[in-house]
Amino acid sequence: MAAGVEVEAQRRARQVQSGAARAAVLGVSDGLVTNVSLILGVAGAQSSSKVVLLAGLASLVAGAFSMAVGEYVSIAAQVELLQSLLSEFREHLQKNPEDAREQLEYFIQRGGVQQATAHNASKQIAMIPDRALAVYARSLGLDPEELGSPWRSALSSLFTFAGGALVPLAPWFFTSASMHPRFHWVSAPEQPSRSAGSSATWVAATSPGAPSGNS
Repeated sequence: MAAGVEVEAQRRARQVQSGAARAAVLGVSDGLVTNVSLILGVAGAQSSSKVVLLAGLASLVAGAFSMAVGEYVSIAAQVELLQSLLSEFREHLQKNPEDAREQLEYFIQRGGVQQATAHNASKQIAMIPDRALAVYARSLGLDPEELGSPWRSALSSLFTFAGGALVPLAPWFFTSASMHPRFHWVSAPEQPSRSAGSSATWVAATSPGAPSGNS
């Protein structure tokens, strides 16, 4: 039972460290905020729901792929830097094994192990480079088996951004072609107190079918 719980905990920890969970949260948030802002701006500027729908879809596609590429580049760079850090320790272990062993001993002691026990354990661990590298990685708070997954983060960001951006866009799939009253220039009646001639006044029609000229 305890072994199963530990395996599940390790799996979840690796999933988090891979960057997919962080990318998913950022993707949903960015998708919602970006498309809500865009839709409000476009809908307030003109009356055609088709234009709003097209702008929202363009924002969804462009934003999703932009987020995916950004996540891939970011996580790929992170993985390269961490691998470089671990490679430096592997090289240090080969060139100066005693100093590397002392670093491992210090890390083991920090876990509450007595110095004599930590000394013996570090000597045994240092004899196996891969195991020593894994212990060193964990001393830095890293999981050597999961430094990050660029593709997983990119796909997570792609789909979650698209899902978040689709939420404010969904109602526009079911709206009519025009959602707002039209505005027309009409000639106002000539007033006795004014000079000869008619003046044009901006009048808002109360419905999309309002007349566009003098009645």
